[in-house]
Amino acid sequence: MYGSRLLRGILPALALCCLALCTAARAQEPSPGAAPPHAFGPADAPVTVEVFNDYECPACALMNEEGTPTLYVNGVELPDLPKRREIEAAIEKALPAGDAPPPDAPRFEDYPVREVYKGPAARVRLDGKMARMFRARLREGSRGGPNFAGRYTVVVWGCGTGCAQMGLVDARTGRVYFPPVAYMDIIDMEDEAGRSRWFRLDSRLLRITRGFYDGGDAYTAYYYTFDGGRFRLLRKRVERRPPPEGTEN
Repeated sequence: MYGSRLLRGILPALALCCLALCTAARAQEPSPGAAPPHAFGPADAPVTVEVFNDYECPACALMNEEGTPTLYVNGVELPDLPKRREIEAAIEKALPAGDAPPPDAPRFEDYPVREVYKGPAARVRLDGKMARMFRARLREGSRGGPNFAGRYTVVVWGCGTGCAQMGLVDARTGRVYFPPVAYMDIIDMEDEAGRSRWFRLDSRLLRITRGFYDGGDAYTAYYYTFDGGRFRLLRKRVERRPPPEGTEN
């Protein structure tokens, strides 16, 4: 009789324990993403950066058993512990190519240079606060010699996702100039044909674009001439990217 009463008291407790264990096991099963998603920015952004570093999550822990964060840019995995420049380069590569100026925009050939400097690149002069702040970028980027307006080297570096800053280094004197537009779209400096949409060695015309970062197709385009160390604004206008081929307006 006593054993029967003891069994009746233990069985409900065992049932509750089993229920709790089953519930905990189901809660630990990996689910397809967080709810709500841990994401920032527009859903149709051209670049998606994914970081897996929450190792309390079973799915993330399985994806990286070595204990170092895993980083993906548009689905392409970067090497373990990538450096900042490697991350910036991957983002720049993933960005869509820039758009050509519209037909009515100022033309590069209308602002030719008289000569192209072919001497050695002068040492970068760190005369101002901005030049001193970005001295490493300016020195490294200007080693290759002029790429704009005959004697100047355009140097571009990233300042965030889809954002860049620019400096101009006079290859003859080493003096540094910064355009009136502080932040702009990233330019692929390795693609000579692509960067010709913004500047050219044989032209004094400089084109700068800055997107609205809202997922739309509009951006602001600035057209400057650069003469005697001065930027002169020729035109500032909102331009739009053409729709992809095969789509209707």
